[in-house]
Amino acid sequence: MSPQPRRPSLAAMVVFSLLLGLYPRSIRTRFGAEMRQFFIDDYRACVGVGGWGASHFFLRSFWKVALDGIGARLHRPPAGQAGDPLAPSSSGGAREAVSDLGRTVRQTVRGLVRSPGFACTSVLTLGLGIGACTTIFSVTHPVLIAPLPYPEPEELASLYEKAPGAEGRRGWVSPLTYRDWVERTQHFEHLASWRLSVLTWTGAGAPRVVSGWAVSAGYFPLMGLEMTLGRGFTKDEDGPGASRVVILSHAFWVQHYGSDRNVLGQSMTLDGQSHTIVGIANPELDFPSGGDYWTPIGFDYGLERRDFRYLGVIGRLRQGSTLEDGRADLGRISGQVAQENPDTNAGWGAQVSGLKEAQVGSVRPILTGMTAAVALLLLISLGNVANLSLARSVGRQTESAVRVALGASRGYLARRSMVEGLMLSIVGSAIGVWIASGAIRLMSTTVLASVPRAEEIMVDGTTLVFAAGIALVVGLLLGLLSLAVPAGASLSDTLRAGGGGVTAPARAHRLREAVLATQVALALSLLIGAVLLTRSLIAMGGVDVGFDPEDVLTFSFDLPGTSYPDAESTRAFYRDALAAIGEIPGVEAAGAVTPMPMELGSAPSSWSLPTEVRPSAPTVMAHMRTATPGYFEAMRIPLTRGRAFDGGDQEDTQQVALVNEAFVRQYLGNLDPVGVRVHAGDADADRVEWITVVGVVGDVRFRSLRTIDGEPEIYLPNQQLPTGWGHLVVRAGGPREGTVRAVSAAVRSVDPELPLADVRTGEDIVGRQLTAARLSTTVSSVFAAAATALAVVGILGVLSIALAERVREIGLRMVLGAPAGRIRRFALTRAVRPVVVGLALGLALSLAASRLLESQVFGVSALDPLTYALATMGFATAIFLACLAPSLRAASTDPLTLLRSD
Repeated sequence: MSPQPRRPSLAAMVVFSLLLGLYPRSIRTRFGAEMRQFFIDDYRACVGVGGWGASHFFLRSFWKVALDGIGARLHRPPAGQAGDPLAPSSSGGAREAVSDLGRTVRQTVRGLVRSPGFACTSVLTLGLGIGACTTIFSVTHPVLIAPLPYPEPEELASLYEKAPGAEGRRGWVSPLTYRDWVERTQHFEHLASWRLSVLTWTGAGAPRVVSGWAVSAGYFPLMGLEMTLGRGFTKDEDGPGASRVVILSHAFWVQHYGSDRNVLGQSMTLDGQSHTIVGIANPELDFPSGGDYWTPIGFDYGLERRDFRYLGVIGRLRQGSTLEDGRADLGRISGQVAQENPDTNAGWGAQVSGLKEAQVGSVRPILTGMTAAVALLLLISLGNVANLSLARSVGRQTESAVRVALGASRGYLARRSMVEGLMLSIVGSAIGVWIASGAIRLMSTTVLASVPRAEEIMVDGTTLVFAAGIALVVGLLLGLLSLAVPAGASLSDTLRAGGGGVTAPARAHRLREAVLATQVALALSLLIGAVLLTRSLIAMGGVDVGFDPEDVLTFSFDLPGTSYPDAESTRAFYRDALAAIGEIPGVEAAGAVTPMPMELGSAPSSWSLPTEVRPSAPTVMAHMRTATPGYFEAMRIPLTRGRAFDGGDQEDTQQVALVNEAFVRQYLGNLDPVGVRVHAGDADADRVEWITVVGVVGDVRFRSLRTIDGEPEIYLPNQQLPTGWGHLVVRAGGPREGTVRAVSAAVRSVDPELPLADVRTGEDIVGRQLTAARLSTTVSSVFAAAATALAVVGILGVLSIALAERVREIGLRMVLGAPAGRIRRFALTRAVRPVVVGLALGLALSLAASRLLESQVFGVSALDPLTYALATMGFATAIFLACLAPSLRAASTDPLTLLRSD
């Protein structure tokens, strides 16, 4: 048998009695004996059964008694006034109410100081949940919620051409179709067009590549923002042969011209041609985003092809018109254009979407999923603190009974609970704002860099208001949950419980189980989502992109028209530059391509096959690239049939092309593609130049890793169709920095004024496609891990509380002969019911929310049974392991010690 639990030492009793002297005499006379007995019983319960160490117990007890005694004496009521010396008076008007609130706050602070473990755990848990919510709000507010910074932003829309077919992709617009829209629209007040412009800026130090936008003259009036300096473009400047002018972005003006207000009228050399600076744009003008400048687009409609689609188009609806009106309007015009131009526009339609949706639509599903995830994490954090507060309320029944006996009203006790909840949430909110600020700074240059309107993402006044609102709601909820424990039990009944502890009322017990089940359900749903996204990321990372990205470096360039005015000079650059690069030690292969896969997309254009090859539908759609012979070797794109380009494919030889496997599958079937002829444009064109297919190459992931099948592509030799811009592709071993310097030197030896820009590795090109997937997977995994940890901690806490409340029952079972294994099972079953209910609810919640993940997963179903099974089994295992410690401790305690502790 274990020894009889001891009483506190004589010295400890003397110290306790001295500390009781801090209380007013009225309290010592009425409750002194009971308080001494409670101290003895508490000592037996906490120390006699192997719980806290004696030093810890005495420190906590003496500190609590001292604080309570001082507080009771400081707030002692006037002589003859009944009531709790710590309870506020019910009269005195507004001034007294404010004073009462101040006293309540001070008393609450003292109570939290006396329970540092509860206070620190609560504020840190709430800080984690509120911090996650505040971080995501800092992103979603400027990106998804806040309106665009333009006058009447709801009137702005993006317009696209839509390819034929039920699943036709939206794409760019041809200049001739854009002209038809401008002339025939009835619901758009203004239309403007834009396209990417990449130029070389010289005359201000070393040559550098700058990127901007070529826009039509109506662009700036349509956006509706006043210029910082100067003016927009005139109609006379937006045409072929007009004077060359440029408008600088506000950021470019500040960075490179030092905000010089005398910059207007100065010249700027772009692509070797002098441009006059006529304006500085408004700093809020950021569509299209990221440009350094704007130049007039200068259409020459007589030279444009209707099937050459490369324009972005933006429109402003007329007052009173809606997006639906705009869609119907452009649908009508597209039908007319298709009837008038069946060769190039048959089946083509139009698509209209709000400008904001066009900007942020790609990230909306990701940010919506993150918002849902952090909301769940906040609820789990709240659940943990709620269970702690419930246990604290049960443990404070004695204190509440004393206050009620002294005359404290239930309203005062309720107000104290509310104040405590608000104080915890306010401190937690402050910690959350600090976490959010650090997270935004950490992510601003990495995962958030590619998010639309990234420059507006910050912790600002709106974010602080949001955090304060969260703190208010969370604080009130915590206060209401604490009130679930009855506070009006009689003092004699409460103190009679003695060292056996205070048993939670049935309502508090059920509420704890409900909160725990909710935590488990929310954590499991987050874990399932994280596992799905992780498996999806792994699947995307294993996709065969069609080329070998290892040891590949790419460089973008743009040849100035003044230095390369004709095709022959452009051919000479490619020939000399690639020859110089090929002489660099360690270079295995070098080539050039326009455009680069996964870097710059294109819209498919019309191509025609002979009627004997496709008699019913000779016109087909395919993407076009130009490439040098070394490109396929540098990228290690396999040649599956025929031959690749070689040095004999020149401008004065037979026109040749390569097609990819997707072109063969979709258009040629079982026909041998080598020798098949193709030409650009419609099959009924009067003058055609046939191009002979001489080989077939493998498919390359053209747009993204999510594309299941390759898209039809046609490659033309660069020497037969030279382009003034593109990408150099170099395969070389050795250090990357040395290769970059060597390639730059080789190009400078051919053209000292030509800069190379946007240096990337092959891994960068592929990894860029994984950025969004990595973002959602990383964030969801962090949230799922935090939610799982919080849920496990919550379960562990609830189980420990439940076992502490059933100490006597456990001791009685052991005295009656229950083996240790049965006691362990008994202890574990305390957590089984809420956990099982929570797991079932979590599975149901995940199944119901599976549609939200359908667009985010790749290579795995959103209802994948293996994922659900792995997440559930892993979560249940973590819960089981967490519950082992308290169950083993309960089974190993001496039963007589437990019984004597009552």
